[in-house]
Order: sequence, then C-alpha cells, then structure tokens
Amino acid sequence: RVRYTGNDPGRPTVAPRSNWATASLAELIEDLGHPNLTVRMLATHELVDRAGGERGAAIAPASRGPNRSEAPAKAAAEQIIAAARAATESGGSNEQVAPRRVHALWVLERLSALPPEALAAAAGDEALICRVHACRIAGSRATWSALEREIALRGLHDADGAVRQAAAQALAAHPESGHIEPLVAAIQQVPAQDPLLRHALRIPLRDQLR
Repeated sequence: RVRYTGNDPGRPTVAPRSNWATASLAELIEDLGHPNLTVRMLATHELVDRAGGERGAAIAPASRGPNRSEAPAKAAAEQIIAAARAATESGGSNEQVAPRRVHALWVLERLSALPPEALAAAAGDEALICRVHACRIAGSRATWSALEREIALRGLHDADGAVRQAAAQALAAHPESGHIEPLVAAIQQVPAQDPLLRHALRIPLRDQLR
C-alpha cells in the first residue's frame, strides 16, 4: 500500500486533532487550509453540521425539539457563516490560503448562504483551484440564474484546461441549445496535443444534443 509520510520520513505525519467535534470555530477555519484533503473535508463537514446541516435544515425550530433553545443554535450558525465568508475573502494563492477559500465556499453553498458576489469573485480568482470550484458550485445547483451560466461560459475560455473542463461539466448538467455554439468554439480552441481535454469537452456537447 501507499502511505504518505510527509517531507521527513523519520517524522510521522500527525493530524492536527483527533476529534473535530471538540475543535473551536477558529481551529476548524484553520483546518480548511490544511495540506491534507481529509482534514479539510472533516473540518468542512463539522462546520456544516454545527451550522444546521445541509441547506441549513437543522436551523429550523422543528429540528431542535421542544426543550432546546433556538437562539444559541442560530447564533452559532451565524458565527460560522460569518467566519466562512471572511475566509472566502482572504487574499493570496498559496497552498494553504486558496484551499481554505475553496472549502469556505462549499460550507456556505451547503448552507445556502453563499453570496452571489463571493461566487463571482471565486470565478475570477487568481488561484486555479478557486476558479475550478466556482464552476463546480455553479454546476451543482439545481436551477440556474444568469450568474451561474455566465461563470460556466466564461470558464470555457480560461487559460487552464482544468477550469475549461469544470465549466463544460457545469454546462452538461444544465443542457440547453444556447450552450452548443460556445462548446463547439471551446473544442476548436483546444491544442492538438491535448486530446484528453478535447474529449472532456465533447462529452458535455453530446449531452446538449440528447
């Protein structure tokens, strides 16, 4: 099996904590930028759970039972949302700050608390990972507004193939005739030495025609 040992094989890799349920809000926000994806995902899930669960469902009074106060839970959710929004606004594109922005975006999206301007900013972020996930968030939404469509169409012309592929996948999730011409144009712009990207863009084009 393959086992990651870090940069120093003589020094074992240690997780920042063994129980994320007892971590403070500041620690969870810090973990959103951890080098290890599992750590980042654990922190993301914990933040969403504390704020009320997917789409904020548990924030509703009915989910708390008759003997539980709504005010502390609502206040905790508001603190988490505020901290996640602050994390999305942190500048820089290094290996810690950019992933923290991405996971904060997903925390807010899962809580239905992601401001449109934050998603638009991520789509134009200097960090590649932020632009990729902006397209993925747009594609994950059940209904589209002009914002999500604009993010996907603009992503088709990104300098990086990973963003173009994510944008095409977002368009594939929301097929309409108006997407055909932009996808054809994007395919024609793919360099000859990148057949994988060309194939990845052809699949969403096929889905528009079904």
